[in-house]
Amino acid sequence: MSVGDADAPANLPLSGLLLPTATPVPGTPAKSGGTPPGIDRRVLIKRSVLRADRKRRVKLQVQCGLSSATRCRGIAQPLWSGKRLLARRAFSVPTGGYRTVTLTLNADAYRRLKHKTLHVSIIVLTRGSDGVLRRGEQTKIRLTRS
Repeated sequence: MSVGDADAPANLPLSGLLLPTATPVPGTPAKSGGTPPGIDRRVLIKRSVLRADRKRRVKLQVQCGLSSATRCRGIAQPLWSGKRLLARRAFSVPTGGYRTVTLTLNADAYRRLKHKTLHVSIIVLTRGSDGVLRRGEQTKIRLTRS
């Protein structure tokens, strides 16, 4: 075989399996597409001023992971002074982003808002699709009358 021979075995097309186009550089981690990222099961409460309307309704923004199928199910409850329950509401919202949960304050709590602002703690309990009970808490959120 002479130099520049077009029919040399090195110049003939390969048959069989294709070779990889790029070989990984030693020391760099190889990309593995086989394992998906973990499911985000956090419980988050958007921190903002809560306003009660004339019908005692308060809108709360909640984000949490899967409980069943494609939804997040749980219970939201605001507490005043850490022990006085102002409202309680079970909810079921789609996952992925903040969703609004509407709570109805009890009459006593709404009367307390007539002359002052309350600083409340919001507790959200949810059970993830893995069966673990998760608790999200946001403290010192202002609750006022609108």
